Amino acid sequence: MKKLLPLLLAAMLVLTACGGNNTSGGDTSSADDTASAGQSHQEETGAGSQSQEDQPQPEDPDAGDQSKEPEKATSAEELPEETVSGGQTQPAGQALSAQSLSALEKVTYYGDRSRCAMTREQLAAYAQLALTYDENDIFHEEGRLSYAFLADFDGNGNPYLVFVHPAPGVGDYAPEVYSYVDGRVQIVCSCADGSASGGYLKELKDGRVLYVEWEMIEPTGYYENNVAYHYSQISNGGLVPVDEPGEEDYGGTGASPSLYELCNPGWDGSEICSSTDEATAALLLAVKGNAASDREQVAAAMLQRLFATAPYDSDSDETFLQIRLVDLDQDGVEEMFTLSNMGPAMLYSWQNGALQEKFVGANAGGSLSWYLCRDAETGELGIEYESLGGGDFSGGSRTYYYADDRTVEISDINENYTVDGAAATKARYDAVVARHQRQELLSDGLFPDHDVMQEPVDQLLAILAQ
Repeated sequence: MKKLLPLLLAAMLVLTACGGNNTSGGDTSSADDTASAGQSHQEETGAGSQSQEDQPQPEDPDAGDQSKEPEKATSAEELPEETVSGGQTQPAGQALSAQSLSALEKVTYYGDRSRCAMTREQLAAYAQLALTYDENDIFHEEGRLSYAFLADFDGNGNPYLVFVHPAPGVGDYAPEVYSYVDGRVQIVCSCADGSASGGYLKELKDGRVLYVEWEMIEPTGYYENNVAYHYSQISNGGLVPVDEPGEEDYGGTGASPSLYELCNPGWDGSEICSSTDEATAALLLAVKGNAASDREQVAAAMLQRLFATAPYDSDSDETFLQIRLVDLDQDGVEEMFTLSNMGPAMLYSWQNGALQEKFVGANAGGSLSWYLCRDAETGELGIEYESLGGGDFSGGSRTYYYADDRTVEISDINENYTVDGAAATKARYDAVVARHQRQELLSDGLFPDHDVMQEPVDQLLAILAQ
């Protein structure tokens, strides 16, 4: 499941950017159909970032056709003249502001980031592609993260956008490479689709990056003599056929992070490479630049908070059991409620230009519930935390938290009633309960919602995409 969000990125392109220098050459048209490129994949599969000596493990040779192969650049000769001569150049367009460059820091970068010369038009095109990229389509495994990074394969400051995702027949990860040529995003290569052939990316000592495509000549086993390899250099936004490198050419450039690390994030630590959602958020915020509204800044800050936790690590105390967005103070800017596994429940709100957090109950023993509540006198929305049972007593406690830092606490342990720590009559206790009216259950503290992570992420990305 992946986001299919309403896109209004065309409006972003007319925002004024400050700072930086424009480069010349190429078409200035926008990439209106990058979404379709993001949904398409080739009909090859391979061994991820495996070395040349590694043996491929093909799928069933009689497997049926996969999705339709997208149009891709296969040689420098097929590219526009201005993108071939002297290397792929940057189309004219708006340079990125300091705020945009700062937001872009959240996207992992292969190469010299200081030379990055992306324009706002290219940034918006990549953001649209990432926004519509389906990380759980036919090639991917449900419930697994995909990753994304920018890569300056040509060394000229014009990066490619690379997605890395789980795929059958290639182990855990397979890269897909996209370039920005003549004002449009196009697919360069896809390393997996589950058929009896595929490919992988390989960096050489001289800085070249190759797409190595392998093909089963006689798909009857896993022997070297049944496999043919074809080598192409990623260059000028496309693929240029090259001869097989010599043994002395392998070894990589020593760049950090290396291409191997980025193409195998699960093996070397996923923190090395930004997730696709994290990269999407950063690209969208970078497009906004210094024109980002408070609500968009809030969404970006909340996304960063979510990305700081491993959503699929069921053994982690920080794994989210529930995440909900709700505008408690009804000012048009959402607050975020989160509940962690064996940890606290927190309420995040935007105050004084920064994301603030407030404790709203502990996920401990007993019967625990969190509700959205409304103050019948003021109309404010808040969070009710109820803790019942435990030990040798009956009854329990309720605490009402509101976005303006107001807190009301009541208890009825063994029919001894209190309000804000002071003894109270049952009538007083009942009056407080009646005033803070429950609206809906937010969490029972037991089991995570199936879409506990993706749904709020999609909601926040939709805010950034407006």
